Amino acid sequence: MEDVFLSYKREDRARAEEVAEALRTEGLSVFFDPQLKVGTYWEGVLEEKADLSKAVVPIWSKLSVRSPNVRSEAWRGLNKGKLAPIRIDDCALPMFFDTVETADLRNWKPSHHHHYEWRRLISALIGLGAGGSTVSKTPPRSPVLTATGEQMLLPLAASLPAPINGDAYDELKHSSIALAHSDAVDLVSYRYTAARGEPWAQYMLGIMYLFGIGVDVDYECALEWLRAAAAKGWSGAYYALGVMHECGVGMKASAKKAIANYRKAAKTGHEAAARNLMRLELKGNSAA
Repeated sequence: MEDVFLSYKREDRARAEEVAEALRTEGLSVFFDPQLKVGTYWEGVLEEKADLSKAVVPIWSKLSVRSPNVRSEAWRGLNKGKLAPIRIDDCALPMFFDTVETADLRNWKPSHHHHYEWRRLISALIGLGAGGSTVSKTPPRSPVLTATGEQMLLPLAASLPAPINGDAYDELKHSSIALAHSDAVDLVSYRYTAARGEPWAQYMLGIMYLFGIGVDVDYECALEWLRAAAAKGWSGAYYALGVMHECGVGMKASAKKAIANYRKAAKTGHEAAARNLMRLELKGNSAA
């Protein structure tokens, strides 16, 4: 049984293949009908696969909206409460389906793992039970995110703690608020992706826990996720760890450890880390 049944018009096959491969990269299994064996009674197989899948994903395009087969498969998913449609061009959605929440992938590319609409699609698929075997393979201590997606759209300033110790903390906090707003963070999707080892998602979870963005402030969780991202070379995570060490956030302040982390981030061209490194070194601190 596959997680996702992909429905599309033949002329959109190239785009459908990109979507299918990207879904597999996310750890989801996909039924993509070119897999059918020669001589297979395809209508019966398609019905069975659509019924057994966790989610039906019709790919709406100017061609597919006029396809009886795609519409039929979409209706099958809608009637069973497991429809997760996407749009790939400037088509007008079919009647009735225009009221269904649809991920807009018109400007999405397979390399855009953090694209907001793509993350919305992945979150919807997880919500329908897709990827169960992968989601269960979480780290030993996987923190529980309590906020809802709607909470992420509210002003974040009220949920942030007061600045702790100087400009380094303030600078990281304000840049993080802008990042959270621009990406419209989806907690379910980020947790799932972080648990699969994606450093950018691990970094985002660390930042959320550090500043209480959509979740309660938890420095231990922040450290766990930021260290995981740093272990994979994510420069922003080194920078955030440097700020935590410098300002004594969730740990005893240590200029030596702050400098060590700033240096690692600065080597990759991280400007804020380079500025903080220069400031600390000018104060006469050094990392032995």
